[in-house]
Amino acid sequence: MTRNLFRIELIKLRRRSAFTIVLAVFIGFLTIFLGGSIYAVQTGRMTITLPNAWNDVHQMLMQMTFFLGMITVVNLVSAEYPWRTSRQNVIDGLSRDQFYIAKLIITLFVCFLFWALAWALVIPVVAMLAQSSDPFMTRGQVNAVLAMLMAGTAIGAAALQASVLTRNTAGALGLILGWIIGAEGLLTLLLFRINEDLPKYSALFPGRVIMSLGELQRWAPELMTRRGIKHNVLNAKE
Repeated sequence: MTRNLFRIELIKLRRRSAFTIVLAVFIGFLTIFLGGSIYAVQTGRMTITLPNAWNDVHQMLMQMTFFLGMITVVNLVSAEYPWRTSRQNVIDGLSRDQFYIAKLIITLFVCFLFWALAWALVIPVVAMLAQSSDPFMTRGQVNAVLAMLMAGTAIGAAALQASVLTRNTAGALGLILGWIIGAEGLLTLLLFRINEDLPKYSALFPGRVIMSLGELQRWAPELMTRRGIKHNVLNAKE
């Protein structure tokens, strides 16, 4: 059953122009970033050393995969309701539980796809451009890369739930971003007003738990002050 649900969702995925556009934007941005890095290194405007360079790369990829993954999941799930395809699935014999499981499966797939594609494109290029790689990647950095996948999946699950609750794209995005950006900040301020020691508990808010899970600082704090990508503007070759 799970395989059949996944196959059905893949068929829908290939027909969704929104997914194709987001994926094209993602690949295009990475291509521009990597192409610019190759040019900068070859002309002497940039030097890359490992493992410190992964600090900058990790931060950029985490922000991109989280945001685009969330947008994609919201578009895929929310569109089922105004288009009434969710209702048609039930009429065709798919139970509501099976419908939700199918959406959960495609959510996991989308989150994994963005994560895997990002690192598969970036790692070979950065490794080729790096001047030194001893070690190539620390154990803490490897853990951070894996934790990024876990955190991205959590963001995707939140997007899935928000889409099911609101049943429209704008509402789902508003709910997720409103909670992470607005509500958690206001609650933190409220805790501070009550007692100056209470804001430390804001680290337990869902959005902050997810974001801190994927951050490199949590897994390799000793490397956070070291820069692995340096821009040599003054020493640039003519």
